[in-house]
Amino acid sequence: LARVSEPFAPLINDQRAALLGLLSEMQADAWDRVTICDPWTVKDVAAHLVELELQFGRVLRGESNEIAMDNDEAVERWRRVDGDTVRFSIWHHGSATQRVINTRPGDSWGRVVTHMGQPMELRRALPMHLFELAVHSWDISSALVVPSVWGERAGPLVGWFVDEAPRALALTPASGAIEVVVPETGPRLLDGRSGEWEAGDDVSSATARWETDAETLLLATTGRLPIGDALARSKVEGDRALLEAVLEDWQLAR
Repeated sequence: LARVSEPFAPLINDQRAALLGLLSEMQADAWDRVTICDPWTVKDVAAHLVELELQFGRVLRGESNEIAMDNDEAVERWRRVDGDTVRFSIWHHGSATQRVINTRPGDSWGRVVTHMGQPMELRRALPMHLFELAVHSWDISSALVVPSVWGERAGPLVGWFVDEAPRALALTPASGAIEVVVPETGPRLLDGRSGEWEAGDDVSSATARWETDAETLLLATTGRLPIGDALARSKVEGDRALLEAVLEDWQLAR
């Protein structure tokens, strides 16, 4: 059988390993630190990731066709155990999920599953999986006041995230075109001139230009960094008001 050649598959494994390294090195009392996902603590965020591994594993094995989870209920299930048990569970269930990812036949990734009621190919679950691991790894590293553990994975993640922006902005009034420039990915275009947001590549006609780095983009568009602060760390040209409006809605969509 042809095995998985999906580009996000090894990145998931690497991000999980980086997260586990971070959790292994921290002090025992750090599990109780509150994260930006207040009131969730470091342990709560880690527990959320255990449940995500379980959820993605069930979908990847074909036991479920729906990617959906009650986050608060899932975290509550882990409140009675200690942090080391949660860390071990990320490793245990994540390893099992990764084995499924690594051994799926290549033609099986076209299977249709649903996410929030919307159909999609199974392969689209892989960048979603990486996104959850990476962003919540940042939540933990931020609470611990240590550098993020994204490494070179931030580039592919941002590329996917910007390409998915039209889907996130489906209810946002569309106008103008925004060139998004991130060194790790090169330029991307969010084009709203047709009345709907679309991904594009003709950046020469952009009405606004946002030049930033991968971390700033991800933090701003997930509500972890105030938009004003994000733009202060960026280079903005053209229609700044359009860019600010899109970023505000992008945050709400997450």
